[in-house]
Amino acid sequence: MKLGVNHRTRRNWSITSWLSENNPVAGDFMLEWDPSRHRLIIRRRGVVYWTSGDLKDYIDEDRPDLKLKKFENIGYEYDPYNFIYNFVNVTNDDEDYMSYFLEIDQDRTPDLRKISGWKLNYDGYIYDIDKRIIVDVKRCYGYNTDVGCELWEQPKCRNHKETFVLKSGHFRSYLIYDNISSLTESDCRGKCWNDCECVGYKAGSKSGCLYWKGKDSQFVQSLDGSEIKLYVLVSEPANKRKKKKKIWIVIAVVITVVLLLSGCSWFIMRKIKQGKWKEELDKLMTLEDNDGGNGHDLRLFTYSSILAATNSFSSENKLGGGGFGPVYTVNLNGKAFFILLLFSRTVFSMLNLGWLIYPQDQVPLTWMTQPLRDMIFAMQHHLIRHHLSI
Repeated sequence: MKLGVNHRTRRNWSITSWLSENNPVAGDFMLEWDPSRHRLIIRRRGVVYWTSGDLKDYIDEDRPDLKLKKFENIGYEYDPYNFIYNFVNVTNDDEDYMSYFLEIDQDRTPDLRKISGWKLNYDGYIYDIDKRIIVDVKRCYGYNTDVGCELWEQPKCRNHKETFVLKSGHFRSYLIYDNISSLTESDCRGKCWNDCECVGYKAGSKSGCLYWKGKDSQFVQSLDGSEIKLYVLVSEPANKRKKKKKIWIVIAVVITVVLLLSGCSWFIMRKIKQGKWKEELDKLMTLEDNDGGNGHDLRLFTYSSILAATNSFSSENKLGGGGFGPVYTVNLNGKAFFILLLFSRTVFSMLNLGWLIYPQDQVPLTWMTQPLRDMIFAMQHHLIRHHLSI
């Protein structure tokens, strides 16, 4: 297939639909290539109904080696059992056209889908040879841009909440028959849509259109589908729109309540955790060493004892420093200890919070275990001071 224009001969390659399913006379729809914007277009009696969108690169996650060109509004995921279109745009001084070829998986693609041929149906659909719909223009009413539909001027009596639905049944109103032989089903729909009194239509058995009119007309649906099928104008009920609005309000309220409960739960858990930290620290600060430093808990000492043990915090006893403060090694009563001075940086200065002392033979391979980190963070957060006594 080749759609486009030859600049040298001014020849245009396009596809025109039939008038009806069994009448090959030129119909309402035309599929053509737009060389100015490099996209496919479907027109109905000259009015742009649908566009393909831009031609873009497509790479499937399952087949990263397979690089395809596809249009925005002709999109099928990679499926080796179906048609895999790879579109091509050729542009030079002589011509500008679009074509495509099939990517075939020799092991999985069925023989019937190794050959492709597009058909523009009398009602504007684009089919492939196996009747698979490629483009559906029946969803294009001129007020939406979904799947490539174009906008055009609308009658004031219509809105985007209305559409035609195929149903089985009958109207309790009068019927109008338009017997113009050149009318197609799309003409029937267009005329009914533009007539504010029209509430339903049906294409004639051979030609023309059938219309049902009257805003107060009542449609009686056949539940078993035994009556004739016609297109009925339906509108989304106002109570349905209100119901949707209420649903969104309920969703918003639920989300707000969940966020508030989550915030309260987080605050309560944080307070509980802080209380445990404070309890541990109070325990540490009130411990008395009755076994000459052989206990298994952290100890807090007086400033004078620490000053003497570290030789006034001389560099000889300093092991290093970190995010919490400098670390010293001392010997008290014949036992080796680590001393960690705790500092907290504020906007104005570095604030000394106290110190932490720990027996060296009880320090695990990972010095900063999580409980110890939690305690240090708690001391810094609450600014728990050990009043220095000299």
